[in-house]
Amino acid sequence: MTDPRYFAKPVKQAEQAGKKRTRSIEKIMPPILFSLFIVFGCSRTTTVKGTVLDANGHPSEYAMVGTASSDWASPDTFIACDKDGSYSVELRKRGIEYIVYAIPNHDPMRIPILDDEYKQITLDVQLAAYEYKEEFDEVSIRIDGAPVPEPLTRLDDGTYRYEKKTDKERFQYQLNIQKRDRLVNDPEAQPFVPDRMGDYWSVVRPENGMVRILFDPKKLPRNKSSESFTLVGNDADQKFSLIRYEHDSIMHDNASSRGAYYMKHAKFEGFEYEEGNYFIDFVKKIESEEDPRLTKLMKLMYLTSYRGGFKTLDLVKAKEFFHGIPPEDSAWCFFPDAIFIIDRLYPQADPRIIFDESQQKTQMAKYDEFLEKTKSKEIKTTILTRKVIMAKNYGSIEELRKLHTLISADYKDVKALQDLLRKYPIESKMNLGSETPDYEVVSLDNPKVTYSKRSMLGKVYLIDFWFTTCVPCIAEMDNLHKVYAKYRDKGFDILSLSVDGEQLVNLFRKKKWKMPWKNSVIVDNTKILRDFEVSNFPYPILVGADGKLLETDRAALRGERLEQTLARFLRIAPD
Repeated sequence: MTDPRYFAKPVKQAEQAGKKRTRSIEKIMPPILFSLFIVFGCSRTTTVKGTVLDANGHPSEYAMVGTASSDWASPDTFIACDKDGSYSVELRKRGIEYIVYAIPNHDPMRIPILDDEYKQITLDVQLAAYEYKEEFDEVSIRIDGAPVPEPLTRLDDGTYRYEKKTDKERFQYQLNIQKRDRLVNDPEAQPFVPDRMGDYWSVVRPENGMVRILFDPKKLPRNKSSESFTLVGNDADQKFSLIRYEHDSIMHDNASSRGAYYMKHAKFEGFEYEEGNYFIDFVKKIESEEDPRLTKLMKLMYLTSYRGGFKTLDLVKAKEFFHGIPPEDSAWCFFPDAIFIIDRLYPQADPRIIFDESQQKTQMAKYDEFLEKTKSKEIKTTILTRKVIMAKNYGSIEELRKLHTLISADYKDVKALQDLLRKYPIESKMNLGSETPDYEVVSLDNPKVTYSKRSMLGKVYLIDFWFTTCVPCIAEMDNLHKVYAKYRDKGFDILSLSVDGEQLVNLFRKKKWKMPWKNSVIVDNTKILRDFEVSNFPYPILVGADGKLLETDRAALRGERLEQTLARFLRIAPD
């Protein structure tokens, strides 16, 4: 039996949120070899079976179980549990898979499984009930198929009402009533149907073409409960699942806290997350772990944490871990995203710099080393994808041509890479002097107004593709406001096209930057992204008064060079 003190959680947020995790571990078989080598083409499968119970220890008629490739991915499929809560699923892809458990009115649960060889695992879980908001200033509803939530009407008695005409026979919706502002099912409205991520939709049937929903906060169940799971398997399975589950909990809590902060302040500046001594203790666990194969996995797990902005994440230690596992080691196959720690260990100094040659060569050398030495096709695919995107972003046609030749010859059977070549062609239609692609978008400020290639004729304007949490996009905002104020009366305009929804953009403009120019959201418009060959963000394009492309070099359209570029085309002497 593994010492339970090994898994003691140091983070206070979990206890404060009522999410204290409890896990019991049983062992019914002797330890077996813990292999890190991925087995391809194996016809045998790993079977996971067990029971799923609600916060009160009862089975649910709506309980579902699915499998997902990562802790964020939507499950491939969901299957219904039996009446007694029992289930059985098969894992068919070697690597780390997640079993996803869902019950209405409960937080979905994801348990990581190390599927490195054929095995049978018993996994019993009990889900925790949702924690709902204590007070409600407003309540929003999201209709299935609608791009953004809508506000409900608050009544004098503290309830909320929603009425809408519809020709649908059934109406699926979620409410933002959960403590973390996640959209979840209405506990008073049944039946329920699962969404793609482990929550549920509530379903109502309209009467006489009108849907009516009444939400009463006083009727929300206030159950304090803890989720738990019992995994029966070998020592390696037990230890890995617990360590990874603990790590995922920290990462998810950080992400949800960060998201909630952004929704309130429309910025990330000032956000702090108190992870306590988690990463300090995690390093101690790594250094005390006796199983060398599990040690490698824990080191790679540590490397995947770099995007969270944690205070106690030690980059010196991360660099030691990174260089301590050779590229040809198959452990990387379980955490291919850990390779991207390269970007953090060898960063660009300024997010507005498109291309820093010295840094870029360092980054590319590291990626090339992995590409040369790894035997994993998945790792090669991850790196080649990165290289193609970087070559396109930095305008390296020669490098892009080499990558096209390589992938076309050696990776004909990898659909993801073949699709990538079609998405990032060598030859571009976005050449200087060419006609701007046709487009039409709806004004964010007035839905009766549209902007198009034709309507924008007569002005030199900047099309700026962006999104609200893009760091380099935000870094450009001050500069965009300055040049807009300076040149707006000299025949210049800006058309900002965000891939976010209206709610996020409106919040950003209300609390952070006003963006007093033309704005639209293109959250569902993949055609315009494809036609303009948008490969990263921000993605600025300067269009002439005749509708032809004046400048597509992003380095010339950002920072101080933007004003120089505008002055040249507007024939105005810069300051």
